[in-house]
Amino acid sequence: MERRQQPRKSIRCQVYFICVSADGRESAQDIGLAVDISAGGMMLETTTPINTMEIKIVAATADNQQMDAKGGVVYSMQVGEGRYNTGIFFQRDSEKTARFVEQLILACDAGG
Repeated sequence: MERRQQPRKSIRCQVYFICVSADGRESAQDIGLAVDISAGGMMLETTTPINTMEIKIVAATADNQQMDAKGGVVYSMQVGEGRYNTGIFFQRDSEKTARFVEQLILACDAGG
């Protein structure tokens, strides 16, 4: 049964991610691949597992401006040798998150 409230759009776009600890401090950071996205969340493919409850995704818009969105980690599982998929949900009803999703799709469609 599909639990998502919004359909996901397939994308293949490099993003930067920052893990946020329970006390709000930024900890591990790396580069991953956004695989799909919707207003409700995204799938992030990485080379290491994500071991945090909160994450910040940073990317560039089509006109090279930096944008970011915070989300919660639903799961992080190994899907192959050195490959992990992490399910992320975004805060609901956030205009900033909606702009992030829209701009990331545009950047990816433009070759980001």
